[in-house]
Amino acid sequence: MKVCALTLGCKVNQYESDAILTMFTDHGYQVTENVEDADVIIVNSCTVTSVSAGKSRQTVRRAKKNNPDAIVVLTGCYSEVDYEQARRIMEADVVTGANHKEKILEYVEQRLKSKERILAHQSQEDLSIDDLPTPISGSRTRAALKIQDGCNNYCSYCIIPYARGPIRSRDFHDVLERLKGLQSSGYKETVLTGIHLASYGRGTDKDLTDLLERIGEQAPDMKIRLGSMDPSYLNEERILRLSRIPNLCAHYHLSLQSGCDATLKRMNRRYTTGEYAHIAKLLQKHIPDVSLTTDIIVGFPGETQEEFEETLAFVQSIGFYRLHIFQFSPREGTKAAKMQGKVPNTVKEERSKILTDLNKHFMETHHLKFIGRSMKVLFETEFRQAQQVNTSKCFEGFTDNYIKVVSGNKDIVPGEFLNVHPVKSFGDYVWAD
Repeated sequence: MKVCALTLGCKVNQYESDAILTMFTDHGYQVTENVEDADVIIVNSCTVTSVSAGKSRQTVRRAKKNNPDAIVVLTGCYSEVDYEQARRIMEADVVTGANHKEKILEYVEQRLKSKERILAHQSQEDLSIDDLPTPISGSRTRAALKIQDGCNNYCSYCIIPYARGPIRSRDFHDVLERLKGLQSSGYKETVLTGIHLASYGRGTDKDLTDLLERIGEQAPDMKIRLGSMDPSYLNEERILRLSRIPNLCAHYHLSLQSGCDATLKRMNRRYTTGEYAHIAKLLQKHIPDVSLTTDIIVGFPGETQEEFEETLAFVQSIGFYRLHIFQFSPREGTKAAKMQGKVPNTVKEERSKILTDLNKHFMETHHLKFIGRSMKVLFETEFRQAQQVNTSKCFEGFTDNYIKVVSGNKDIVPGEFLNVHPVKSFGDYVWAD
């Protein structure tokens, strides 16, 4: 029996799809990337915008059309939030929500025996984090580990708290054991992920910083990279503790969304630009060579030209490495979808382009700080655009502070660290000898 996964949305979804596939392979299934060759097709859906919800529906229907004999499973955030609509998609043989994905194998086996359609939406009461196996890939380079799920913040534009439910965390010792397993499997780096990573451990006597310190003690050879962080979690005492963890990567993705306090208030973000700037400066003060990246939403309802210019000035004042820029897209079921002051698409596109051009400048400026210096890079895969650097074969990887490095150095072994010297910036990466 063969199984494949079609994943929409965020990195947490991708992690969970990989974990589901690992669960199936542990029970004798073979993974395939070919939909037409699969006996089971898992559609891990997204619903962060109305567009992504539509794509989730289309993906299910297309999967069944391309492979009518396969068992198609619809799971994820779309089927959690819009379950009544999802269950009416008859191309889905199994429909379940965003939680309890460890039961999907059981549902598939049940469908194989009974031939009956299975509708298995679960209540969000008394949720715990999933018990899916830690995904193991063939590359053994960078792993991901979900340590937290759910969100309690209810930002006005975001449907995810309704999809994922309240915050909960993976057991402290379970995280450590899973990391040991990843290290023994040959991984050199692990990305810790979650829906609201900064809330890890809430309600217990351990928080994210406690966990990272313990990882530093017990798995010092495993590089640890953090997913997106809420800046409200950080303060100088925590930053100082984090700065002393030798295997913690010097890269912080601090979610911003807007550099204007009035817009942040409408978004129901729980910090001001002043508080954000204070945390950014503390990270830059205490963590050498730190790279700061962030998300920006342009065209949020009511965003005036003056408010956008405030955002523009603010992001220029911080010293970001990269911006991830999104044009606001309303999601039915959120407060923002009903807000007045819709920004025309042409204006959103114009503002997005301004920030995109600024982002190019940020990357170039940051790259230049490291030209000629020795940098340790975890090389991963062959670079597919070798013609850009006039060489037949080269590899790409990332530094501790998330700079993408491409090199044709003859000593590179994919999956291993190597010290190289950046010599030139090429847009979103640097070339190194």
